[in-house]
Amino acid sequence: MCHARTLLLRSHASFSSNMHSKMLRRLKLTITFALASYSLTGQTNTGATFEAASFKLSPPNMRAMVSHVDPEHIELRNVGIADLLWRGYQVWPYQTVMPKDWKPQRYDLVATAAPGATPDQLREMFRSLLVERLKFQMHREMQERNVYAMTVAKGGVRMQKTDIDPNIDAYAFPIAASNNGQEKIVKGKFPTKYFPLMFNIDLDRPLVDQTGLEDVYEFDVHYTPMPMPMQLQNSPMSADDLSALRLTVVASLASAMEKQLGLHLEARKAPIDVMVIDHIETAPAEN
Repeated sequence: MCHARTLLLRSHASFSSNMHSKMLRRLKLTITFALASYSLTGQTNTGATFEAASFKLSPPNMRAMVSHVDPEHIELRNVGIADLLWRGYQVWPYQTVMPKDWKPQRYDLVATAAPGATPDQLREMFRSLLVERLKFQMHREMQERNVYAMTVAKGGVRMQKTDIDPNIDAYAFPIAASNNGQEKIVKGKFPTKYFPLMFNIDLDRPLVDQTGLEDVYEFDVHYTPMPMPMQLQNSPMSADDLSALRLTVVASLASAMEKQLGLHLEARKAPIDVMVIDHIETAPAEN
């Protein structure tokens, strides 16, 4: 398997046209990211709350998923706890350790926020919601995990350095992505320390920035992505097929980053910061 993974990281295997026959819907979106800051000790209720919020379990057998968030209105339907943790704490599933007795649930949330709420305030509101309605408690710790270490390739960086201050608010960095199911294009001006937040969704293990680069770089990368979650819901692919697909995507992204950005990915073990969830209720408390 290690030999196969190495070969996949060095070569890009193309998807068959049949696999993508249902993946031609064009998706355009603007992506903004920020690194979360949250308590080291447990629940993180910082005071900001939604003005009104209907939060409950999704109806049984509901298949459609709705995700709409703007500064004043939030509508999420049939979303998992991972979605809510991301919106409150900016952590990916690989960074979370759920209680052993946790049974996955789907949730509906319709909420309103005060006019002019900032992204930081919206994250506080999601954290308050988790604490108040699901009695959420957690702590953080370092754990050794399988990762992809991102370093500068032997040929050097192939991105253009900018004069943008790398310490400005993460939401101020210009970045956009398009994904038609066969090709994903990510372009913008971003520090490499935020690259994991852009590319982890298409990897089978977390990306860790070990480039040592501190500046903001302009980049444009094209690669074969994982299908969108909604596209996989009705897919006939087996678990083995999905695993093979994931490795092919890894190979595509690794090849693209090496050739187009001058960044190298290498599979290894490294300590990462994880959120250990000490307590969480299954069903939300009464609205």
